[in-house]
Amino acid sequence: MSSCVCVVIPNLTRAVCSYAFIKNVVTRRGAQFRANPKACVYYVDDTKDKYKGALFTGTIEVCTDHETKAMLWRDGFEMYYPKGVDDPDYCVYRFTAQSVNYYHGLANMTLQIDEVE
Repeated sequence: MSSCVCVVIPNLTRAVCSYAFIKNVVTRRGAQFRANPKACVYYVDDTKDKYKGALFTGTIEVCTDHETKAMLWRDGFEMYYPKGVDDPDYCVYRFTAQSVNYYHGLANMTLQIDEVE
């Protein structure tokens, strides 16, 4: 059994449309993303009577290079990746959005990310 850390960290060195997910290399999802990089990320605000959602669609890249992994490494990750930043099981999934479908109440709109930035 492998461990999993699903931390979403905005990647401040890139455009607002890129996010990084910390995950294990040896998972079924990693193999799926390598074969087909299409992905989506869903955010929701379901606070009292204000349900809003945004579905981002785009691509995901499985990053195993030292530079990317080191940039996002945080204290405490060694609990999951005992060999540190170069643990062969530690990788970063870089998600890059291409479009977003936003809805609130009965309103719904789809925008290309370049229209949002």
